[in-house]
Amino acid sequence: MSKTALLSVIFECLPFGALLVDPEGNIQGCNRAAKDLLERKVLLADGSRIEHSVRFRSRRRVVERITCGGDSSGHAFFQPAEGGTIVFMICPSTDMTAVDTGLRQVYNLTPQERRVAVRLYEGDSLAECAQSLDVELSTARTHLKSIFGKTNTRRQTQLVRVIASFAFAVASVPPDEGRARHIADGTTDRLNQQQ
Repeated sequence: MSKTALLSVIFECLPFGALLVDPEGNIQGCNRAAKDLLERKVLLADGSRIEHSVRFRSRRRVVERITCGGDSSGHAFFQPAEGGTIVFMICPSTDMTAVDTGLRQVYNLTPQERRVAVRLYEGDSLAECAQSLDVELSTARTHLKSIFGKTNTRRQTQLVRVIASFAFAVASVPPDEGRARHIADGTTDRLNQQQ
């Protein structure tokens, strides 16, 4: 069995969308969840369809916001790999309560810091976040600085990547298996490996 065929079998078990893309940007395989998302016309932030622009994004490791048909949104993760790129797509059936719990347990974020972090993850600007949470922009900036310190990040894109890893973990763990603990354990291990 080829690597591509083996990965396709493994991808089929994933609860979120997964695409295998060759170096030229051609989709070589995808799981059922990805097919469902592609049928819903997944769009990148620039309005292009993911399957039409994957070749331009497939050579770098990046997280991008996507629109998953209608008003729902999520994130696409482009991970360069040997012989191509793996693209993971997740859209909102994510349990944000479990993400919130993970952020509290792992990073000891306060309730207001978690609200700011989640709003940023959902695509709000810091000004929009402050307005929706009914706080001054300076207060939101103070929360963001504290979040950066606690999560060992320096930029909002890094913070979104951290939160997105919780969202992927939530999507990967069945609800009856104590999601918050799995999320906290798995994300901490991954972050320590990256540093």
